[in-house]
Amino acid sequence: MKRFIKHIAILVFVLSFKHSWTQQYTSKEIKAAFLCNFAKFTQWPDSKFENITSPIVIGLVGEHTFGDAIYNIAKEAKVGNRTVVVKSFNNIKEATDAHIVYLGKADKTTISDSDINYIHTHNLLMVAENPSACEKGGMMICFSNSESTYGFNININSSKKANLTISAKLLKLAKIVN
Repeated sequence: MKRFIKHIAILVFVLSFKHSWTQQYTSKEIKAAFLCNFAKFTQWPDSKFENITSPIVIGLVGEHTFGDAIYNIAKEAKVGNRTVVVKSFNNIKEATDAHIVYLGKADKTTISDSDINYIHTHNLLMVAENPSACEKGGMMICFSNSESTYGFNININSSKKANLTISAKLLKLAKIVN
């Protein structure tokens, strides 16, 4: 029963940016909704924003499988007074104005100690496709491998090093790794 409730909670979490509950969602749309929703449950230091209405920037690094879904969902997204903007970057260190950085599948092994330090000092919430990447210390959130379960792992220690606060509501839905 507890597992069923967790799956329902994840479904509600993912679909909060969508309008129709009867629509079938693709894997791309579900993961894109997760990515946008992570912003709702993360708090950055005030210094990470220019002002109280500055957008939350999601940076895409490397190859991703979202297609247009991430852009379409971000257009509808609002986190308090902030809109959500999606930008593409060639590498992590170009993502200076990003808040969330998604590291695509092709780049799952390219994160270095220098990148991890950059992530932490620039208050970036890193999201990756490879669940084992969370254990490296730089990734805060990693999607599960299964296309049918749509879960994610969170490395709390890494988020603390980046001076980010992740909501207890989001932590309840995740598998916690250190």
